[in-house]
Amino acid sequence: MGAILIFSKMGEASTCEVIDWLDSYQTHFFRINDGEIHKLPTSIQLGNDHISLGLEKNNTSINEEDITAVWFRKTKTQEPPNLNGIEDLQIKRDIENHTLHELEAYNFAFYHLLEKKWLNHPSKKEINKPYQLHTAQKLGFKVPPTLVTNDKNKLLDFKKTHPNLIVKAVFRSRGFVIDKVFYAGFTAVLTTEIIDSLPSSFFPMLVQEKIDKEYEIRTFYIDGECHSMAIFSQLDQQTALDYRRYNRTNPNRTVPYSLPKQITERIQKLMAILELNSGSLDFIRAKDGNYYFLEVNPNGQFGMVSKPCNYYLEKKIAAWLIQQK
Repeated sequence: MGAILIFSKMGEASTCEVIDWLDSYQTHFFRINDGEIHKLPTSIQLGNDHISLGLEKNNTSINEEDITAVWFRKTKTQEPPNLNGIEDLQIKRDIENHTLHELEAYNFAFYHLLEKKWLNHPSKKEINKPYQLHTAQKLGFKVPPTLVTNDKNKLLDFKKTHPNLIVKAVFRSRGFVIDKVFYAGFTAVLTTEIIDSLPSSFFPMLVQEKIDKEYEIRTFYIDGECHSMAIFSQLDQQTALDYRRYNRTNPNRTVPYSLPKQITERIQKLMAILELNSGSLDFIRAKDGNYYFLEVNPNGQFGMVSKPCNYYLEKKIAAWLIQQK
């Protein structure tokens, strides 16, 4: 009997809600969490022009021929094995690097040999903002003037033309846990004082001109369809620069939003070039009336759009997976 294979993280809420819909449709699924793929009984067998992949979890087995579709939702960074018995720090570090590369190679082989219809292939999960911005610009999107640099002189030259700057991660903003407290990374204003304190050469950063926003837009894209939400983050000083600085006491107003047809068509072209059939895109609607593309996250959150706007995106994802039979 056919089944849908899901790769996700332990406790990921949106995955659970999609699974609720799969259950309601009486559809079989097989969920692999976090780094389980190399901890569970798995196999890749090659020979005589034949490939056989197998998985087993909770005394249930699934083979490649049983899988009808695959959803790559989220996974966390691979963790090295416990090497506490090794005292030499250099040897320990070398073994950790080796084992992590081996795990990445194993996962890569499993993903790429699984020739099924994917909702976002893991090979497309990485976010390269400069490439995305360049590609979007070629398609006609407006993007904020951007500089990626590690050179203070280049940064000072850029500031002469664009005096109001913000700084963000080149890849993605990651959080850190320090003394059991979680610290998230956000977009921040790059002040003159911060620039003056920088050495002549520093760790690479992505800098953009600060755009005067009317509101922000989060769009969830799935297989050609756009589902958008306007976020009135400018009404709150806490969220004005980055709506992810959530005000839990007085949340931003959010409403369903219809993008202009031209913007929707450009999104479809962009996602085709990026080889993504799903993802969450961020835009700014500027005070000058223009739409500015910021980024697309292949595995971005969609529950935040689904529920306030009554889009039932979890149901749409479940239906898409079922239809791939």
